[in-house]
Amino acid sequence: MNKSRQTLELVAVEPQTVDSGMEFIEARIYPEPDRIDGPWLAWSPGAEDQSSPPSLPSKPIGGQQIAPKSTLAGIIYLRYRVTSDQRPLRSSGVKITYHRGFRNHTQVLDANYEVVLPTSP
Repeated sequence: MNKSRQTLELVAVEPQTVDSGMEFIEARIYPEPDRIDGPWLAWSPGAEDQSSPPSLPSKPIGGQQIAPKSTLAGIIYLRYRVTSDQRPLRSSGVKITYHRGFRNHTQVLDANYEVVLPTSP
């Protein structure tokens, strides 16, 4: 939510820390899915319609503007590549860099993502 009276422009969104064995690829903005229970918290290519992020339209983060007193239209997903069989793997904090006025600002959101061993049925 942009609570200011000025438009802000997103510059970058990235994790604050990422474990070795997990590589941050990119963050992109996707349209909000038509789901009664809200957007997916984690999104992997897979089982159902609209479950594969690369198959859906998305926009890069950089340059997206948020008008004063409004929210971003869409959902930001961070994309990772797992490069190790070590588990668990963690990413913590989401660093958002935006431009408002004459300078860049950075905020870190408290968010955690974890890749764990699959559970047996």
